Amino acid sequence: MASSSTKKGIARRSVNRRASSSATKADAGYRDLFNDIPIGLYRTLANGRIVEANPALAAIFGYANPAELVGRNAADLYVRPDARSRLQEALEAQGDVGVFEVEIRRENGTPGWIRMSARALRDRRGSVSHYEGAVQDITEIRQLTQAFAESEAQYRMLFDSNPVPMWVYDETDLRFLAVNRAAQERYGFELEDFLAMTILDIRPDEERVRFLGYFAQSIERVMGDPPRAHGVWRHRRKDGAILFVEITTVFISFGGGRAVLVAATDVTERVQYELQRERLVEELRRNRERVEAVSRRLVRAQEDTQRKIARELHDQIGQMLTGLKLMLEARDVAALLGRRSAEAVALVDQLMERVHGLTLDLRPPALDRLGLLPALAGFVKRFSDSTRIHVDFVHSEIERRFPPDVETAAFRIVQEALTNVARHAAASRASVRVRASAETLSVEVEDGGAGFDPARASAEERTAGLAGMQERAAALGGTLRIDSAPEEGTRILAELPLAVQR
Repeated sequence: MASSSTKKGIARRSVNRRASSSATKADAGYRDLFNDIPIGLYRTLANGRIVEANPALAAIFGYANPAELVGRNAADLYVRPDARSRLQEALEAQGDVGVFEVEIRRENGTPGWIRMSARALRDRRGSVSHYEGAVQDITEIRQLTQAFAESEAQYRMLFDSNPVPMWVYDETDLRFLAVNRAAQERYGFELEDFLAMTILDIRPDEERVRFLGYFAQSIERVMGDPPRAHGVWRHRRKDGAILFVEITTVFISFGGGRAVLVAATDVTERVQYELQRERLVEELRRNRERVEAVSRRLVRAQEDTQRKIARELHDQIGQMLTGLKLMLEARDVAALLGRRSAEAVALVDQLMERVHGLTLDLRPPALDRLGLLPALAGFVKRFSDSTRIHVDFVHSEIERRFPPDVETAAFRIVQEALTNVARHAAASRASVRVRASAETLSVEVEDGGAGFDPARASAEERTAGLAGMQERAAALGGTLRIDSAPEEGTRILAELPLAVQR
């Protein structure tokens, strides 16, 4: 089936609009997550200048809104001048993903402590272009460990009332020795339950192996060392639900023996945000690849169509015109016309018919002048006459005019579907059913031919045609469904809304 560059251009723009809409929705979803999650999120340039911050990050540093952080250098927010260089070294040492703690100075001058998880983003040359990550306020955890060193009574008060889940376990047999109220509430176990368990009992099976290996390989533990961060771990609630927690530990003396004090900051929301962000990024990547692939197919189809039209004009119409020119240039024109007038008229008639056919394929005048029904009726008749494939054309409530975009899409879908029947289906019959309601125009084309596997259609030349039909429907806010299987025929159903989405 011939097709004009205008037709392919419209299809390509439809693809781009659709992909742009998908990308915009995905980007809006990411932005909502970024702004609403109760964990500080940031992005800086390689030189430390902050380019993105969410409201939670602004609150941690004592600012009214994120805009007050954007443009500042992250190093200015740390108490120690060399903090940022130490963080970069730690990040590089941990392979682009790091968890570390640093003392900060809030907007009002008061100090605090944060735990950061960060990664480096690199350009195509492998150079760091940005840093991004998450921030949590651990000031209370730091205060607790300091208070413990100063006063066991104050430690007990802070331990029991701290909103961060905390516990103490025996370093030797891993039994729970003390658990605060926040941990009991978050994990769903009563204190008596905890005291009859070991720390392995709150871990899924696969995390137990990981923990034991990590515990055995840990560096020498010394009481009085500062708290150490151990990254994100998976824990299990009493009801079986999984929590993602960020662990900080410090080694203490408890009941005359060596023990470990643990603070477990719940980062489940942050992990879920990161997973959803990864899904959105992957969706954006797939959309881009889809646009690029469809655009390439449309360009190839356009070139094939132009090549076909050029060959048709050169090989057939050109030869006819050449023959007619030679006939008319003969010396005895009158005598020639007297003997071969019928031949000349037949040749001109063929030329006119061929040009008329090309015109109808490119853009049938009836579609613009008379509407969808006359255009479809004429096309179905010409198709049946030229291919000898009988087409049952059934229609309902389409005598009226529809929006131009809807009429064009419906006509092109029928045109492309029947062309595929002639090229691929090896069918002797097909049906076209077009029905209209107040809200929708339904177009259905069906044949009982060879059929195909839609999952493998990308390797066949029909792919550009199928993609073009799908994009025409999608551009109007509609849908196009393709049902087919080898030796079971093909059914294409398009539902086009009559309230066109622009």
